[in-house]
Amino acid sequence: MRPGGENIPVDLAPPTLPASATGHEIRIVAANRRFVVTWFWRASDRFAPAVFYVHDRQLGKWRDLKFQWNLPQSRIFGSWLATIAMSYVGIGPGGWHDTNPGRMDESHPWVKYEHPDVRFEFGALRMGDRIPGTLILDNLADGRRITLKTNEEDSEILDVRKNGLVLYRVNNEVFSTKIEGDKLSAPKLVVKGEDVPEVHWAFWSKAGTEPRALAEGAPRQKKPFTLTLAAPKQPHRAGQPLLLHLTVRSTSDRALRVPVTRGVFWVRLAYQVHVLDQRGQPPPPAPELVPKRKDQVVLGGGSMPSRRLEPGKSLSDLVNVTSLYDLGRPGKYKIWVAELGYRGPHGLVRSNTVTVTVVK
Repeated sequence: MRPGGENIPVDLAPPTLPASATGHEIRIVAANRRFVVTWFWRASDRFAPAVFYVHDRQLGKWRDLKFQWNLPQSRIFGSWLATIAMSYVGIGPGGWHDTNPGRMDESHPWVKYEHPDVRFEFGALRMGDRIPGTLILDNLADGRRITLKTNEEDSEILDVRKNGLVLYRVNNEVFSTKIEGDKLSAPKLVVKGEDVPEVHWAFWSKAGTEPRALAEGAPRQKKPFTLTLAAPKQPHRAGQPLLLHLTVRSTSDRALRVPVTRGVFWVRLAYQVHVLDQRGQPPPPAPELVPKRKDQVVLGGGSMPSRRLEPGKSLSDLVNVTSLYDLGRPGKYKIWVAELGYRGPHGLVRSNTVTVTVVK
């Protein structure tokens, strides 16, 4: 290291570095008094699986730690290295374009000003990164590796205690589990709530050493608003846009920020829209918009409109169902929506179900 132009020795260079390492970047991944974990990284080979170099300074030994991902994110807890599986696959042709698991469950700031836009952070700041929702625990002393699949990109290990207790977060929930040999015990829910996505570390008081599981009889948190769909008074004609009126009513004691699609803006980003036909099956997706002439273009993008909703007040919105589903087949359809912006500790805020009759 060279802070202020002075060389400060940190650790020895890994003895198994490739001969081409000169002049490239060696990153310090994690370190404590006993272990130093480094990573030889170079932009020309950024898609190659990562190899960490582990220096056990207590025993004076080195070993390699190999991953199948090229951009793992790690932190250290005693002799355990906790890693989030991640790979950069690019954003151009052949890059990663599918949404990582759990994206639509993540919080964003439409409900409360003070909450972080987790969905935006992953979508924009981690663009081109594949995050499958896999956590890895590597014991740097004895070589054990334990894999934990959460299937949500917003998940991380918060702490690993000396007694083997592990705390980890999955979106808006924190779980505890124990290391038992090379496996983990059944997880227990510790806490669940809308503020939990902001938790990234666990700190312990002297009062207790074990987290208490969430009590079954704990008071259920009231949802901050309700959603009410109005059924159309007349049958809907196939081929025409289906716009359903939605009333959002605040039940909170504070002002909320809620999305307003107005029947045209980014419906799938504001709501989950569920449609089932008479057979109990979802209809096919709406056809993609294409220009009718060569001199026409289809525009997309921009910010999602939103409105401030005061306590006890309500506002109306229009949900464009046919922007998501093809309702060209006559019949009866059951439709309900849920607000994506608030999961809370007890699930999505869901509307009532309405029945729409589609005719030719």
